[in-house]
Amino acid sequence: MIKSSMALNLYYQTKMKYHTIIKLELAILSYILSLWIKYQSKIYCPHCENSNYILYGSYQRIWDKYSYSWNVQRFKCNICVNRTFSLYSNTKYSNSSLPPIYQAFRILRLELKIIFYLQNVKNTQYVKQINFQIHSEVPATTIQEYVSEDFKNQSNYLLNCLNEKQRRLFTGLLTFLNLSTIEICKFTNISRKTIRKGKMQLLNRNPFNLYSENIRRPGAGRKSIVKDPELQHKVLQLVEPETAGDPISGVKWIRRSLRTLSKIVDISPSSVSKILRNNGYSLRVNSKKISLKGNQPDRDKQFKYIESKKSKFINQGLAVLSIDGKKKELIGNYKNNGKTWVKKPHETLDHDFPDQAEGILVPFGIYDLQQNSGFVLCGTNSNTSEFAVDSISLWWEKEGSLIYDCKEIYLLCDAGTPNSYRSHLWKWYLQMLSDRFDLIIHVSHYPSGTSKWNPIEHRLFSQISRNWQGIPLVSYETALNYIAKTSTETGLSVQSNLTKKLYEKSRKIPQINLITINIIPDEVCSDWNYKILPRNEQLIQNSKKLWEEKTIKNLIWHFSNKKFKTKKSAKEAVTSFLNENKFIFYKLSFNDYTNYRRKSNGGRGRPPLGSKIKFVYSVNIKYQSKI
Repeated sequence: MIKSSMALNLYYQTKMKYHTIIKLELAILSYILSLWIKYQSKIYCPHCENSNYILYGSYQRIWDKYSYSWNVQRFKCNICVNRTFSLYSNTKYSNSSLPPIYQAFRILRLELKIIFYLQNVKNTQYVKQINFQIHSEVPATTIQEYVSEDFKNQSNYLLNCLNEKQRRLFTGLLTFLNLSTIEICKFTNISRKTIRKGKMQLLNRNPFNLYSENIRRPGAGRKSIVKDPELQHKVLQLVEPETAGDPISGVKWIRRSLRTLSKIVDISPSSVSKILRNNGYSLRVNSKKISLKGNQPDRDKQFKYIESKKSKFINQGLAVLSIDGKKKELIGNYKNNGKTWVKKPHETLDHDFPDQAEGILVPFGIYDLQQNSGFVLCGTNSNTSEFAVDSISLWWEKEGSLIYDCKEIYLLCDAGTPNSYRSHLWKWYLQMLSDRFDLIIHVSHYPSGTSKWNPIEHRLFSQISRNWQGIPLVSYETALNYIAKTSTETGLSVQSNLTKKLYEKSRKIPQINLITINIIPDEVCSDWNYKILPRNEQLIQNSKKLWEEKTIKNLIWHFSNKKFKTKKSAKEAVTSFLNENKFIFYKLSFNDYTNYRRKSNGGRGRPPLGSKIKFVYSVNIKYQSKI
C-alpha cells in the first residue's frame, strides 16, 4: 500500500513538471502569435478602423473539452466612447470557441501534439485542485442517467433558494462530476458561460466568493440617474399642482404625461416614471368622495345596523335580498359600450334617438345573498314602486317559497325611487305583498349617496354589464338571454323574465287606505328601518274608523274657529257644511264678540275720532257620527 502511494506521488510529480514545461512553451507560442497579429496590423477598432487605442486589461477564456484556459488582451478605443475590442477581433480566431494557439497548430498539422498536451493539463489540474482518494473514476455519462429523480427535485428546490452568486458556484461544482457543460446547462437551465465562470471562481479560490451581503462586486455598473437629487426636484416641481412651473410659460397647464415630462427635463420616460413612483406618485383617476349635501349624521350607525341584522338573518337561514333598478337600455341596433372578440366590429346607428328605438328595457334586479343567485324582471315602460313589488312577488312565487320555509324576508334597498323610504306607494304595495303571502317584510334603506355599497351593484349588475358589453341589444330576447347566461367563478346564477304590463306613473292612493298600513318602525334610524306585518279585516276596519273620527274632529275644529259678521251668514255656512259631511247636527249656538276698533288720531292738532262697536259671531257644533 505504501509503495503504491509513493509510486502515485512520483507519477503526479512527473506530470507537474511536464505540465510546467509545456505551459511555458505554449506561452511563448502565444506571445509569438500576438506579435504576428500586431505585425500584420490587425489591431484596430472594428467600428472606426483607427489604431488609436490603449490597453484595457485582459479576460480569461476556457475550453470545456480539456479544461484549458487562456488570457485574451482587450483594448479601448480613444476615438469611440466606451468601445472596446480584443486582440483577435479582426482575425479569423475572433468568433471561434477554440484557443487561437490550437487553431494555429491545426494549420501547422500538429493537432495530435496539442491535444496530448491539453489532456495532460486537464489531469494535472484535477490532481492539483481536488484532494481525492484512490477510487474508480466515474465514467462520463449524461446527467439524466447519473443522478436520481429525488436528486433532481432537491437540486431544483436548492437553485430557487440560492441567489445569483451561489447558483453560479453550485453549477461550477457540478462540472467536477465529469459531466459536460451542456448537460449541466440543460439540467439547471443556466447558461454555459455562467457555469464556466463559476468553475473558474472555484479553481482560483477568489476571496470575493466567501460569504458577504453583496452579490456583485461593489461599484459595478453605471450610476443611476434616478437618484440625482437635482433631477428629482426638477421632475417633482413639474407635477406639483401649485408649483408646476411658471403659469405664464404654460408649463403648468399642459397634460402631465411621461412623454411630455421627459421632453422638458431631457431624460427618458422610464426614468421619469421611476422618479415619480419612488416619491409616491402614480396614475390615478378623480375620486368622488366629497358629498354635495354632506354626509348623513347617522350614516355609520345605519351601516353597522344593516351589517348586524344581515348577519343575524343569514345565520338563521332567512332570506336576505338586495334589490335595485338597473339602468334603462334602448332596444335596437344601438352602440353598447365595451369590447368583444369579433373579426369585424358590429355596425350600429350613429345616433341613439329614443323615439326611433323598438322599445325600452327596464330591468329590476333581486340578488339573494344566501344562494348567490339573481332574479331580474324586465319591464317595458316605467320603473315604479308597483313594478318593484311585482318583481319581489314573482321571485317569491318562483324561487323564494320553494327555498325558504320561513315567512320572513329582509330587503336591502336604496333610499331613492322606486323604493324610497319617503314613498307611500312603496309601503302600500309592500303591504299588499305581505297580505297576499302572509309575509313579515323587514326593510332597510342605505343612506342617500351610498348606493354603491348595495351588494347587488357589484355582484349582479356589474356582471350583467360585463357579459353583454360590446353587443347591440337588438331585441328583448337578446337582452334576456345575455342576462340569463351571466355567471361568475363563484357560482352566480341568474333568471330573467319579461313583463309587458303598463305601470302608471304618479299614481294616487286614497288617504284612508294609506292609514291602514301595518308598519312598525325600528328603534335605530326609524325612517330607514321598519317592518311591515300582515293585516286582517278587523284591523283594517278599526283603522278606517279611527281615521274618519279624527278627520271629522279636525273639520269641526277648523269650522268652529271661523268668524261671521251676521247670524244669517253663520247659519248658511253651517247648513252647507252639514250637508257635505257625514254627521248629524243636533245643537247650534252662537257666541257674540265685541270688536273695539279705534281709529287713529287726527294729527296736526285735530281731535281724535271716536270708536265703533262691531259684533262677530262664531258657531259651536255638536255632532253624532253616522258610522
